[in-house]
Amino acid sequence: MQNHLQSCRTASLLRLIRLIVPCLLMALLGCDNRQEAGGGGPGGGPGMMKGAGGGGRATAVRVEAVELGAIDARSTYVAETRPRSDVRLAAEVSGVVEEVNADLGDRVEAGQLLARIRGRTFGQAVREAEASVAHAEAAILRASVDLELAEKERDRAQNLHARGALTRAELDGIEGRYSGAQAALALAEADAQQRRARLERARIDMANTRVLAPFAGFVAERLVDPGALVSPGAQLFRVVDSESVVVRFAAPESDVARLQVGQEVSVDFDAGGIPRSSGRINRISPVVDPKTRTTPVEIVIEAGDRIRPGMFARVTATLESKEDVPLVPAAALVRRQLDDDTEAREGVFVVRDDRAHFSAVEIGLRSRESLEIVNGVSVGDSIVVAGQSDLRHGASVRLVNGGSQGTGAGSSKRGQGQKGS
Repeated sequence: MQNHLQSCRTASLLRLIRLIVPCLLMALLGCDNRQEAGGGGPGGGPGMMKGAGGGGRATAVRVEAVELGAIDARSTYVAETRPRSDVRLAAEVSGVVEEVNADLGDRVEAGQLLARIRGRTFGQAVREAEASVAHAEAAILRASVDLELAEKERDRAQNLHARGALTRAELDGIEGRYSGAQAALALAEADAQQRRARLERARIDMANTRVLAPFAGFVAERLVDPGALVSPGAQLFRVVDSESVVVRFAAPESDVARLQVGQEVSVDFDAGGIPRSSGRINRISPVVDPKTRTTPVEIVIEAGDRIRPGMFARVTATLESKEDVPLVPAAALVRRQLDDDTEAREGVFVVRDDRAHFSAVEIGLRSRESLEIVNGVSVGDSIVVAGQSDLRHGASVRLVNGGSQGTGAGSSKRGQGQKGS
C-alpha cells in the first residue's frame, strides 16, 4: 500500500515538472527580447528617432558639393502628327465611273490619273458647242460684210446730199441702215462670246471626267468602285502628302512666350523603332484657347518611310538656358516644416560638422537632373543627395560616399531636363 502511494506521488511530481519547465523557459526568452529591444546595458532606455537631433545613431547619407554649371529648362509636350496636305477628291460631274486606277496605300504622283468617269455625253456636248461657236463666228463675218457695205453706201449718200442730189429723208434712211448694221455686228459678237463660254464649260466638264492626283503622296482612302454612278460632290479618294508631316501640340500659355518660330526642337515617337527626329517650329497660333489656356504650335518634319499621319509623338523644346549658375541635384530637394513656419518649405540639407542642417532655398530654373539655386546655399556646400527622406534638422549623419564636408566646387557641369506638359 505504501509503495502504491509513493508511486502516485512520484508521477504527480513529474507531471508538475513538465508544466513548470516550459513556462520558465518562455519567461527567460521574453526577458532577453525586451532587453535587446531596450538597447541593452545600463541606461539603455527607449531609443531616439533615427536622424533626429540629439545622441541617436548617425544616419548614413551621400553628399555632393554645390557646383557652378549650365542648365537648360526643357519641356516635353504630347503631340499628334498630321499630313501637311490632306485632301478629299470629289466628283465634279455626274456619270458612271469607267475605271479606277489607284487603291488604298498606292503612291501617286502629281497629275496621275486616279479614275475616269464615262465621258461620251460630255464629248458630244463639246462637239455641239464647237459647232455653235463656228456658226456664231460665221454670223460675225456676215455682219461685218453688211456693215462694210452700209458704211460705203452712207459715204456716197452724204456726198450726194452735199451736192443737192439727195434729199434729207433719203440720207436719214441710209444712215439708219448703217446704224442697224453696226448693231447687228455687235449682237453677233456677243452671241459668239456666249457660245465660246458654253464651249469652255463643256471642255471643263469633259476634263473633270478625269480625276487626277493634286500632288505627290499616298492614297489614304478609296471610296469608289468601277461602275458606280456618281454625282457632283460624291467623294472618290483621300490623298495625303507623303513627303512631310506636321507635328502639332498645345503649349501652355506660360511656355508660349519662350517658344519662337524657327526654334529647333526634337521629336520622339511612341511607336518603337523610329529614331528621334529634329525639326523647327513652323507656326505658333496668335490666339490662346480660353478653355484649355493653351496655344497650338506646329512643326514640319520629313516623313521618311515610317512616320505616318495620326501617330502620337513627344516634342521636347528648350525654353531657357543659363550658364555658370549654382546647381544642385534635383534629388536633393525636400520639403520640411520648421518651427516658425506655418507650411512646409522647399530646401536642402547642408552637412556641417557631421550634422545635417535644413536650409530653405529659392529655385530658379528646374531640369530633370538639376536645380538652379538662387538663394539659400553657396557654391562648395555639401548637400545631402541620398538618405534625406527621414532626415531632420540637426540630425547626426555619417557620409558613405567618401566625400568631405565643405569642399570647393568641382568642374562645371550642365543640367538638362524636361518637365512634362
